[in-house]
Amino acid sequence: MAYVDLSHTIGGRSPVYPGDSATNIVQTRFFEKDGYVIHEVETNLHVGTHVDMPMHLVPDARFAASFPVEAFTGKAVLFDVRGLSEIDWQTQFECVKPGDIVLFYTGFDAYYGEEKYYTQHPILTENLAKMLVEKQIKMVGIDTPSPDFAPFIVHQTLLAAGIFILENLTNLHALLSAPEVELHAVPLKIEAEASIVRAYAKI
Repeated sequence: MAYVDLSHTIGGRSPVYPGDSATNIVQTRFFEKDGYVIHEVETNLHVGTHVDMPMHLVPDARFAASFPVEAFTGKAVLFDVRGLSEIDWQTQFECVKPGDIVLFYTGFDAYYGEEKYYTQHPILTENLAKMLVEKQIKMVGIDTPSPDFAPFIVHQTLLAAGIFILENLTNLHALLSAPEVELHAVPLKIEAEASIVRAYAKI
């Protein structure tokens, strides 16, 4: 068994989605002076690798803290969709089963932090989103900042069905040859519409 880290590092200069507030991490206590170390963090919760809850874009009062841990872990299936600007339903997706976590490897994490990462990333079609809803999956993960652009119909389709959206993944290439993938992307037990996560896979 091996563990694969699928998360971007969060730092004071972490890139953020255009229009979102920046992350600020400041050390406020120092061992030499205070005898201990403390850092304080100010951030929006959609920075780095994170998971969106339904509350983010549909009427739903449940915070991240409202959902059980098992909602964010489980068997994952990975699809190599590199080279596609629009990812629509394909016959290879027929293997998806209810309760699966579906991961899309676009390779676009190579541009993380660049302008094109936010303006030219691949997207899922509304048709694909509807098919994933029919498949009754539990979560979609992708190595881009979003599965769609405004007006975020794919977001709304998935979230309205209770399907979580895991964004800004990285290192998905390390899962390509794995016969089985178990994904973990558990949010903080926080009263908010999203959460930064330390996503990882067991292969």
